[in-house]
Amino acid sequence: MWRIGSFLAGLPLGALAAFAFRPDPWPRALPLGALAGGGLLLVVAFLAARLHGGQPERGRHVAAAASLGWLALPAGIACWIGLGPGARPWLAATTLLLALAFWRAARIQGPAGRR
Repeated sequence: MWRIGSFLAGLPLGALAAFAFRPDPWPRALPLGALAGGGLLLVVAFLAARLHGGQPERGRHVAAAASLGWLALPAGIACWIGLGPGARPWLAATTLLLALAFWRAARIQGPAGRR
């Protein structure tokens, strides 16, 4: 189940990347970027879950980290309406937070609690 959530959380991140690197992302670049972002986040989540022997609770930690990919949705909306510094800084900030969350998820020990 965490794999599906990781893929879905990568969709807005890929769409933001397509928006950042294409001046006019419609009609094909935005959906293709979203699918590429979902696939990339799924691969990263799978690799993070495999670190440290694939503990049984690792999927919950990885799912919590992958959920930060949804931060790209309000960032993309802000870029679309012209708020903030632009798409590339929003993409860099979202990617950095996501990388830190995956780094933590790959190294945290013990069961994942509900918070």
